[in-house]
Order: sequence, then C-alpha cells, then structure tokens
Amino acid sequence: MYRGTILYFSDDGRIAHIWCAKAGNPLFRAREADFPELWPTLLVGTNVVFDGKTGNGQWVVSLNLAPDGEV
Repeated sequence: MYRGTILYFSDDGRIAHIWCAKAGNPLFRAREADFPELWPTLLVGTNVVFDGKTGNGQWVVSLNLAPDGEV
C-alpha cells in the first residue's frame, strides 16, 4: 500500500496523476473508468492510499481516500 497526493488530471479529466510518498517519488496513474464511484470526490491535492503496478505505466489497481492528515 502506497500513500500519495493527486498532482494533476489529464486534459480530459479521466486520468489522475498521483505523486507517491515512497522514496524516489514515482508517479502513478489512476483511471476514472476503474474508480467511477470515487472519482467525483478527487481533486488536485487530495491525499490517497493505493496499490499500484510498477514498471511501464505505473497504474493504480486500488484507490481510497487517505485518513485525515495522512499523506
């Protein structure tokens, strides 16, 4: 499980780019189609917890809002 913050969304708003708090600060991407129920609550600066696949693309496979105060 990683912790991170949404940095920005793609121009069409369907992909969130997430800065990961892990050493090396890799960027992960989450797709609206994978998390439609959560998507309306996500904004730039939202802290999240997630699992992701590293390597080519760094895609998020699970995504939730972080507990208050956690990054």
